[in-house]
Amino acid sequence: MFAKAQISLLDKKNIMKKVQNKLFIFAGFTIFTSALPAWPHHSHGNYLTSEWAFLEGTVSELRWINPHSWFYIEVIGADDQPAIWALEANSLNRLRSDGWTQDTLTVGDKIFVQCHPLKDGSNGCLLGYITTEDGVELSGRQLQNVLE
Repeated sequence: MFAKAQISLLDKKNIMKKVQNKLFIFAGFTIFTSALPAWPHHSHGNYLTSEWAFLEGTVSELRWINPHSWFYIEVIGADDQPAIWALEANSLNRLRSDGWTQDTLTVGDKIFVQCHPLKDGSNGCLLGYITTEDGVELSGRQLQNVLE
């Protein structure tokens, strides 16, 4: 009634090879695109990483969060007016592994900061180092992590 299609062994091998190639390409594409969300995360292109800003201020707020902790300090400017500066620190997990605790800094602490300023000149920095009033130096290790 119906003629059975005959597929040669060579045709079967060619079909399997094409399927394997497509699966390989699909798997590679899937792995590549799944890594894309993490890729831009480590860009510090909005900071002047070749320059340092030196600030003296009082801690006004602490946000111990991932992917980056944020410290806010009140700095008295050249015009004798207070201004809040946002300091982008490392992840909570990385800070903890470097020995930081949530008691390392507290609201009201007077600190000295060395950081990389924002390119647009607004009150923000990529944290480099903090020195407490007692002279203890703490590292934010942002750039070291990028270069590791």
